[in-house]
Amino acid sequence: MSIITIHLPFSKEYVKMIQDIYKLLIIFIIFNILLFMSKLSKNDIASSLTGSILNDNYMLLVIYLVIGVMSYYLVFEKILKLV
Repeated sequence: MSIITIHLPFSKEYVKMIQDIYKLLIIFIIFNILLFMSKLSKNDIASSLTGSILNDNYMLLVIYLVIGVMSYYLVFEKILKLV
């Protein structure tokens, strides 16, 4: 059940591709909003990817990505469904 259901006039492969694009867009938008709100600098993000294993900034990025995925499945998938 979703609030809005859009029936696309494409084959199943294309509908699946569009669903995946929608999913990725939502995840990256939520991730970007969380990065913006946390005020992490570019140096913090770069050091999280090139620094020591499982440092604080890296774990923060992982948590933001998990929140992005959870927000898609718990909220946005219930709002808009592409069929």
